[in-house]
Amino acid sequence: MKRFILCILLVFPVLISACAEIKTTDDNTTSEESYESFESITEPSKESSESDEISEDSSVQSAEESMVDSSEQESKEESKEESKEDSKEDSKEETSSQAPTVDYSGVPMPIDKVYIHNGFLISGTRGMEQYFGGLQSGAAFCKIVNNYKKDLGDGVNVYTVVAPHASNYYAPESYSNLIERGRLNFENLKANLSPDVKFVDTYNALWPHVDEPIYLRTECHWGALAAYYAAEEFAKVAGVSFAPLDSYKEIIKTGFLGSAYALSKAEVLRQNPEDFHIYVPQTEYTAYYYNQGNYDLSKPNLTKNTIVFDTKSYAGAFICGDNYMVKVETKNNTGRKLVILKDSYGNAFAPFTLGSFDEIYILDIRYYKKNAVKFCQEVGATDVAVAVSAFTATGVVYKYLETLRTAP
Repeated sequence: MKRFILCILLVFPVLISACAEIKTTDDNTTSEESYESFESITEPSKESSESDEISEDSSVQSAEESMVDSSEQESKEESKEESKEDSKEDSKEETSSQAPTVDYSGVPMPIDKVYIHNGFLISGTRGMEQYFGGLQSGAAFCKIVNNYKKDLGDGVNVYTVVAPHASNYYAPESYSNLIERGRLNFENLKANLSPDVKFVDTYNALWPHVDEPIYLRTECHWGALAAYYAAEEFAKVAGVSFAPLDSYKEIIKTGFLGSAYALSKAEVLRQNPEDFHIYVPQTEYTAYYYNQGNYDLSKPNLTKNTIVFDTKSYAGAFICGDNYMVKVETKNNTGRKLVILKDSYGNAFAPFTLGSFDEIYILDIRYYKKNAVKFCQEVGATDVAVAVSAFTATGVVYKYLETLRTAP
């Protein structure tokens, strides 16, 4: 009898420990992991892009060729650790109830459910990344932008155009902490920027439009309409003319399924595709595209009369995907030249600046390897906009900005 009791006492803690480990594994699927997966691809899905190849794309760095390089892969563990530290220091203990983590693959779901699926927050028919930006990271991002302003001097205007995430607006009540975190982080960005840097308040500029389709339900990025309103706010701050939305040619692609579906595989998203709105600038201009490694602005690899393409693919719709360098020449005669330092969120933003500047240079901070300050000086930039996602500005991807600022 004593032996039997002893066995029970020895086995019971092991069973308890195993159960706790299983629960921890289920609950620890975060949007940080899904974001890393998202950054490693640029095409939403083969289904939505196979029939939409852009002619002559072979001479331009394609979206697939623009995958995250080895240095970004090496930063993944650092990203996780820094995000954890930011979360500890920047937020109090969460008190709101959380949606369950459940595998609903292939199961038809009612459209009023809220749950986590493969790291994505699914609310009704909308899939969203959970935004976990950190105040420390945001302050570090601002310090780098402030240094860009110091390096470029008084003759160059420097702006931040940070794109909020869908969960900053559309998170359900049980995840209202994501909305509050967005508000706190954007206030923190504004507070940490030098008075000489122009803060474009995209966060508050989008709030009046949340009932419009500014964010796609099945895509991680913001929609073109959100980028339009952000560009409108940018134009006000920059004091430049801005083309109204009705001056653009609108293209609507039906049956769209984007990267939020491709990564989450949430059945409710597959069952509820959406319309993908594309706005094509009617300004007269010429766009020059450069393969990665080609830094000679006089020798583009492809010349087109558009940077917006009629395609079902989100990644291919704007500037041919994550091209590391694009130059645009217009006939606006404004006397101003804009350099955009961007991540993938800046792709949709760039087309809405074409009516406001004579020349626009678009550099992807993850792939361009030379000194960005020297580049701005060489092309005679009058304005420099850092157009990145909130996850970049308040995560770890912002560090690419410093690499570019100090590069040879």
